[in-house]
Amino acid sequence: MSLLTKTRIAFCLLLISLRREQWVSIKITTADSSKQSPELHTFLSLAGHCQGHLHSKYIVQLLDHFLHQGPNGTHQCLVFELLGPTVDAVAQEIYQGGDVLEPETILRMSKQLLQAIAFMHEAGYTHGGMMGVAVIAVEVFLFLCP
Repeated sequence: MSLLTKTRIAFCLLLISLRREQWVSIKITTADSSKQSPELHTFLSLAGHCQGHLHSKYIVQLLDHFLHQGPNGTHQCLVFELLGPTVDAVAQEIYQGGDVLEPETILRMSKQLLQAIAFMHEAGYTHGGMMGVAVIAVEVFLFLCP
């Protein structure tokens, strides 16, 4: 078990699921934030829109969820497929190493990002967390592919 991230309202762990025979990440929220978090509802709703939708493959999949009763209260636990590093982390590593992202790679990433956003919009959701390289990639894609 390894700690992937930690914030003031949750932390994520890297685990192997023996039942699923795959690596997963588990997001465990603090007991206080578990009561008001709409995250489970959002992921269950998105899963309902995924059937047969090609672009849903660009959205992280919720594999399971459960409540854990701990000494500080009840914690919401969300089990997700394991993803790789963020786009920003990959881009920073490439640029720090003196390399550059190929234009074809930027276009492919931008297209996938836009398809994911379009899928979320069709399902009635928006995304407010695009940052850094993702925004630049979308701008490049829109400029090159009007």
